Amino acid sequence: MKIPFSKEQLAFLKSVPLPFDPSTDLTDEQIERLVDALRNHFSYYGMNEAGTGESEIGTCCADLLTFLAPYA
Repeated sequence: MKIPFSKEQLAFLKSVPLPFDPSTDLTDEQIERLVDALRNHFSYYGMNEAGTGESEIGTCCADLLTFLAPYA
């Protein structure tokens, strides 16, 4: 399934270690791996330095996870 990512979303996804290109047709397994990778990325980079809220990376991850919910 080809997911209609925006240019900004695709640019952000380049910072997430993925063994495939998310701009191509994705299998269900690849979508599941993408969601898992975003969750892991959020867990590692998602908090601000003070630990009191989301960082910009965390916000991007959360927004992408919400965007992907209908596809997962």
